Amino acid sequence: MAEKAPGFFDTFTGDEAALMETIMAELKSVPWAQPLLKDIADNGGLCGANMARFFELRHGHALHKTGITPGYEVPGEGASTIDFGFTNKGHTFKVEMMRLTETAAARAATTEEIDEHGTRWVKRILSLANADKKQSGEGETLKAVERICQKCEKGGKPYKFLPAAEAINLLLVDFRTFASRGGDLYDYLHIALGGLYVKPPYRMYWGDGKSRKLISGVFSPHTTVKGVVEVRERLHFIGIVNERRFKIGDHAQAINFVANPHLFKTSHEVRATLQNWPLPLAPSQVLNSVI
Repeated sequence: MAEKAPGFFDTFTGDEAALMETIMAELKSVPWAQPLLKDIADNGGLCGANMARFFELRHGHALHKTGITPGYEVPGEGASTIDFGFTNKGHTFKVEMMRLTETAAARAATTEEIDEHGTRWVKRILSLANADKKQSGEGETLKAVERICQKCEKGGKPYKFLPAAEAINLLLVDFRTFASRGGDLYDYLHIALGGLYVKPPYRMYWGDGKSRKLISGVFSPHTTVKGVVEVRERLHFIGIVNERRFKIGDHAQAINFVANPHLFKTSHEVRATLQNWPLPLAPSQVLNSVI
């Protein structure tokens, strides 16, 4: 299904277009990329409507540059497919790509004005002071947790990711539209692990009075949304991606990993697993390296 046209805070930039033009040219004769390139061409080519497909293609191209030949749309759980499957250093990886598009609440919190000089100003105010509480950073955090968990469940059964013993499962999430500019490290930890994993000044709560609760994360045992059980049992890593530069090699540097503490008991286990990840990875990119 084609993506909706991006909004003001979800812009397809000239730098991204230039990079994608280069990548598409490099991959034009590569077999695994052909279905993806065809989808892009059928959906308008080099345009904002293909930003989700470009996200996939950048990742596949990064793998390609390391010498890996990934499978594209490989079999997953529940008659599903997973975007990429490959083996590196004897370990099987399954990687699903997900793009967080702007929420309806974020769009509703966006206004446009034209000043006396004819200059167009667009502003977005996300605050619990808004009449609709969903139009807030807290609301966006809850929605991100919900969307990520929904990737792993369908009809009350596991979906997409295979059992944890069969593959190293990763979900790479394009966060560029989250909270307008993609959020920060505190947001990423809050969404992936919950408020207890961030410093008190950055913790977010939902509700009023006695119903006010600390917002929990995707891997938190306190989260109860659909799909959360499947996430905890099967998903090894969430890779939060906030790409702001678009040059060859930048994609890998934009990934921040959060490990699932239900599947990894020590930081040593996390590091040992990620040593098999084929793309360049700095220690600072593993946000909960000390569990």
